[in-house]
Amino acid sequence: MISTSINKIGCMKLHYFKRYLILVLVFYNCSNEKQQFRNTLEGCWSLVNVSCECIPINLEVNEHTWTFNISKSTVTVENSVTEKLHTLLGSGNYNVKITADMLVIGSITYEYYFEEGSLYLADHQHSDGPLIKFVKS
Repeated sequence: MISTSINKIGCMKLHYFKRYLILVLVFYNCSNEKQQFRNTLEGCWSLVNVSCECIPINLEVNEHTWTFNISKSTVTVENSVTEKLHTLLGSGNYNVKITADMLVIGSITYEYYFEEGSLYLADHQHSDGPLIKFVKS
């Protein structure tokens, strides 16, 4: 009878240990995925091209940069372009909300993705909104 009780306690401990292990693995995997896109977006990016049903913009690296600080939920824009161009933000700090595939700056929601080392932001691209291309600075 005592050995049966010990076996039941041992089985219960094993059962709870398995549940705990599964939870740890799930949370680790989710935080790892979140960290991957954050690490990819983090840092300084140079805007090099804007394409849309508008006058295209082509810039040199470091003329217009966005530096993402994910831990502070900010983006710092440095704009050395002297002429007024559509879609370019003025120099300054902006709050940014970031998910796995969207970021919001002010009232503008961008879809974002990475392709061949470049960062792309799309603002209503399906209706000829701008597609903004950045390269890592």
